[in-house]
Amino acid sequence: MMLEELRKQVSHYGKQMLADGLTRGTGGYISVRDPETGLICSTPSAVPYPEIEPETVLVTDLEGNIIEGTGKISSEWYVMSQVYKNRPDINALVHAHAKFCTVISALRIDLPAACFSLPIAGGPNVRCTAFHSFYSQDLADDIFDKMKDRKAVLMGNHGLLAGGNDLDEAYSVASTVEFCAEVFWMAKCAGEPVPLTDEEVEIQMADTKRYSSKARF
Repeated sequence: MMLEELRKQVSHYGKQMLADGLTRGTGGYISVRDPETGLICSTPSAVPYPEIEPETVLVTDLEGNIIEGTGKISSEWYVMSQVYKNRPDINALVHAHAKFCTVISALRIDLPAACFSLPIAGGPNVRCTAFHSFYSQDLADDIFDKMKDRKAVLMGNHGLLAGGNDLDEAYSVASTVEFCAEVFWMAKCAGEPVPLTDEEVEIQMADTKRYSSKARF
């Protein structure tokens, strides 16, 4: 089986995403790019995560041609392809229909750094796109634009996309941003959250680099 280790990671994190409540049913996807070959391993579309085993994880090229695995490629292939072709710093993507990120995305607002750990995503906020059909190039273009100099983006009325140098980092970013979205929403319900200042964000980003990207906040 080609790219066995990466396919094991995709299978594992798909199940973990479901167990952690970051998505429901078959929503979202997990994918990772092999830096050596440029091939992509990803969860097949519309298959329950508990049923996705390493041998069923898809292996595709950057044009979406299936080389190995079982099932259909994700309907959001345009997004994966655009990010992987243009962001050499991102080798893994986690797309989750996470509850609080989806709530914030339904408001069509950027998620500010109301929690100290949000700068793990690369800046003082996580931007939000407009709503687009998940089959569209427009979605890929808007995500790519809003994800510039960031490792996460809110997809309008849809959910969250997080990236990283590997799947460990991408998953950590996804789970951290969802936690920050929950903190922001709860604070918003109680009053008006006070986001970190630009200076405080810079300090947090510097501190974050001192820790492993695998750390959970």
